[in-house]
Order: sequence, then structure tokens, then C-alpha cells
Amino acid sequence: MKFSFFLATFSISILLLLPACASQAQTAAEHYIDGLAFIEEGHYRQAIEEFDQVIELYPNDPAAFFKRGFSHSELGQHQLAIMDYDKAIELDPKDAVAYSNRGTSFDELGLYQRAIQDHDKAIELDPKNAISYSNRGFSYDVLGQHQRAIQDYDKAIDLDPNLAAAYHHRALSYSGLSQYQRAIRDYDKAIELDPTDVLNYVLRGIDYSLINQHERAFEDFNEAIRLDPQSGIAYQTRGLANQTLGNDSAADRDFKKAEELGYAP
Repeated sequence: MKFSFFLATFSISILLLLPACASQAQTAAEHYIDGLAFIEEGHYRQAIEEFDQVIELYPNDPAAFFKRGFSHSELGQHQLAIMDYDKAIELDPKDAVAYSNRGTSFDELGLYQRAIQDHDKAIELDPKNAISYSNRGFSYDVLGQHQRAIQDYDKAIDLDPNLAAAYHHRALSYSGLSQYQRAIRDYDKAIELDPTDVLNYVLRGIDYSLINQHERAFEDFNEAIRLDPQSGIAYQTRGLANQTLGNDSAADRDFKKAEELGYAP
């Protein structure tokens, strides 16, 4: 649960074009606006096509590369996203968000040290942005550096106390340190901020199971399934909890349902 930033701003280079290029500028602006609309609607392939047109007309426009990179990342095309963020950064080396987004794509490719370098740069350029700290914390966490991750999540929460993802990820770090009560408190806060996020219920339920609070664990697994009856992981984890308590028939039903939903542990 990492964040990529998306800023729905117009490119300065397009807005400041000379009058002699008015027709070309209008065409580029129309493609740009359509691209933003497609992003808002989650139609990322169409957005890429629109920003392709902008870049063809104005190949030195950093915002178009940024928006296209964002669209590629949302489609899981992280190599292509990185190439676009590379160009956006080349054209605008002070764009902290481009570094942060490129770092997120490096994370998705498992290149965590390179991700940290980009998150470092994003924080250097914009030390007040909570999401950059949260994203760097994720990189440290998957490298097993839980204490450093927690420090970043602490900073992210200090900057933005309503950033649910920071509580979610700090909870994972606490769980990695076997500090389950602290993890549960963070899941509590994450759920308070975003009560529809199924994964927080599942993970809190797992931590309740680990401290033998099984009734609360089942409450969380059941709530996760109520919120999303197609959540294979919720059935799988409830099955494991049933298995631990010797409820074999209930466990088998949950495992079967998880498999039907395509969940592969």
C-alpha cells in the first residue's frame, strides 16, 4: 500500500507558449486535459495515448512525461514508468514528486536500495511531504530494517496525522518486531481513518490470533468478509484461525472458498 502522487496541474511549458504556436498549443492542451480526465476515471491506457500526443507536439514538457509515467505505473508497467520519470526529472530536476514516484516503481520491481535513493532525494527537495517518508519507510521495512522504517512512519504521521497508509505500514513494522499490541493500535487508527480497507481487518485479525485473542480475530476476519465477500485472503486467514483452534470442518470450508476465489497462499 504505497502511494504515487498525481498532481492535476497544467504544464507550465504549454501555458506559456508563444502566440505563433497557438493552434499547436490548443491541440496539445486538449490532449492534456483529456489525459487528466482519463486518469481521473482510471482509464490509464487511454490516458497514455493522450500524453503520447502531447509529447509528440512538445517533447520537452516534463509534466506530460510525469503524467504518462504515472499512468504506466498504475498499469503495473514500472519499467516504462521509470523511463518516463527519468525524462521528467531530466527536464525538471527539482520535481520531488517525480523522484518519489520513480522510487515507488523501483520498490515494485524489488530494487529497494534504488528506491531509497529516490525517496531520499524527494525528501531533500520537499521535507514536508508525509508520503515520501511513508514510501521510504516501506523500502526500509521490506529490507528488514524495521526500526528505520518506524522512524520514517513516525515522521510521516507527525506531518500528516490522517495518513492511513503510514499507520498501516507502521503496524506491519511492529508486527515484524513481534510488537503485536503496538501493531494492533496502529491498525485501529488505520481502520478509523479508512474503515473500508479490508486488509487492515485481516492483518489486525492475524495479530489478535498471535496473542491468543481469538474472538477478536474472528470478528476481524468476519468483518473483512462482510466488506468484501470476494476476499480470498480473508477466508484463508479465517481458515488458518479455525485450524489452529481445531475447527477442522470450518477450516476446510474456508480454505475451499479461498481456493474458489483464486487465492493461492
